[in-house]
Amino acid sequence: MCLAAFYETIADDPRITVTHVSLYFALLNEWQIKHEPVLFELDRPAIMKAAKINSRTTYDKAMHALHDFGYIQYEPFYGCGKSSMVFRKLE
Repeated sequence: MCLAAFYETIADDPRITVTHVSLYFALLNEWQIKHEPVLFELDRPAIMKAAKINSRTTYDKAMHALHDFGYIQYEPFYGCGKSSMVFRKLE
């Protein structure tokens, strides 16, 4: 995972907002805490708290946007609050 590649990519992507950046950094922090696994499980309440996102709707929209924009591969598991994701290689 290269933080420089993320910054370079978002510089030219007008769709990315501060919410996306905050969420991406919270995901990156969680990934590092979990010793950088390829695929890892997310704890939505913990990620929302770290990203300073108070609304589940905002969280869901931002996660789906990061997935749709190609920054992450996100697999939501509805009902249990746990989901999984993979960082995509940015070029």
